[in-house]
Amino acid sequence: PASPAGAADAEAEILFTDRAMLLLLERGYFRKLMPYQGKEGHSGRQEHSKDGGLSVHYANFLGHLLRSSHSSTNLKAAACRQAIAAQDAEQGAALCAPLLQVLAHGGLFLATYACAALVNLSQAQDTVKSCLMDGGVVEVVLQQLASNDSDLTLYSLMLLVHLTKLTHHRHRWTQAGLVDVLVNILTSTYGVLQYKHR
Repeated sequence: PASPAGAADAEAEILFTDRAMLLLLERGYFRKLMPYQGKEGHSGRQEHSKDGGLSVHYANFLGHLLRSSHSSTNLKAAACRQAIAAQDAEQGAALCAPLLQVLAHGGLFLATYACAALVNLSQAQDTVKSCLMDGGVVEVVLQQLASNDSDLTLYSLMLLVHLTKLTHHRHRWTQAGLVDVLVNILTSTYGVLQYKHR
C-alpha cells in the first residue's frame, strides 16, 4: 500500500493494490495512522473528540482515493462510507471536490454513496455548503434528480435541504430551475402513489 505521508501532497499519484487498500481502509488502519486530534475548546486546550472525526490528512487521503483512476468501484464506495460515518465533519470541505466528481461521473451506485456522504458532511458545516455551491453542485444535483433512481433522488433531496438554508443559496437554486424539477418529481411520484393505492 501507498504511504499515508504522501496523502497530504495533492499532486502525488498513489499506486496501490486495490484489494489490500480496501481491506486496510475498512479495518480502520489508515484512520489510526492519521487520527483526528480534536479541536481547540473554549479553554484553549485540545478537546479530543469522538473516534468518528476526520483529520485533515485522512480527509485528503480519502479524496485521493476518490479521484484516483486506480481505485475500483468498491474502494471508492468504501471511501464514501468513511465520510458517511464521520461524526465530526470539520474537515469535510477537503472532500467536497472529490465527492462532487464521483457524484457527477461515478454512475448510479457510486453517485448514491457520494450523495449520502455529502448529506452527512454538509449537515452542520457552512464551509462545506459554500464549498459545494462554489464547486458546481447545483448542476450536478439537478442532473441526478432527473435519474429517476429512488435512492439517489432521496439523498439528493436530503442534500437540497441542507443547501437551501441560506437565502443566497436558495436564490441560486431557483435561478437554476429547481422549482420546476421538484414540481415534476412531485407530480410523477403522486401518479405512482395513486396507481399503487388502487
